[in-house]
Amino acid sequence: MFIGVLGYSRYMMVHLVWSYDVPTTLSTLEEMLKELGGVPKRIVSDNPKCFALEASKYEPLLNPVYERFAAHYGATIECLPPGSPELKGRVERIVPFGRRLYQAHGNGWYGLSESQQYMNKKVAIANERIHGTTRRRPVDVFSAEEAPALKPLPAIAYEIEEFHEGTVRKDGHVRFRSKYYSVEQQYRDQKVVVIGVN
Repeated sequence: MFIGVLGYSRYMMVHLVWSYDVPTTLSTLEEMLKELGGVPKRIVSDNPKCFALEASKYEPLLNPVYERFAAHYGATIECLPPGSPELKGRVERIVPFGRRLYQAHGNGWYGLSESQQYMNKKVAIANERIHGTTRRRPVDVFSAEEAPALKPLPAIAYEIEEFHEGTVRKDGHVRFRSKYYSVEQQYRDQKVVVIGVN
């Protein structure tokens, strides 16, 4: 499950996914922004490969596709240092809660769509409960205080891209998605970044 939570209101979103590849993750993040109806100033995460190619305590090497996604939406990215779960406690504490919500669904499997509908109902109820820390209902705080502070969504949706790092072969081609693309000869035997639209 891909979990997003707003830091102030504790408004929570849960999307069930099959993988954390770049297109799936960015599409899910985009769906969350649409659900919010706007864009927060900052998106904080840990360091999966879809976000950071190389984790670091000070300066992570961000996935260029994720950087382009954030630039399109006008959000600042913050990938937290590795091994620091206390810095993202608001999400870390929600992960076991999300698991418990889904476990109540039982052992039957009726497809991802049905499971997502089930989670949507559970998360809606959770957002209406009194939060243990804030002593307020997340949905009320979000509607009254956070939603008006969000940046508007851009007029055009982001075209989901995919990132690949490959070595240019001696014949001047690089492989991406089982196809070969020609590259200028000066890049032979060098690593290049390929960004393709999904």
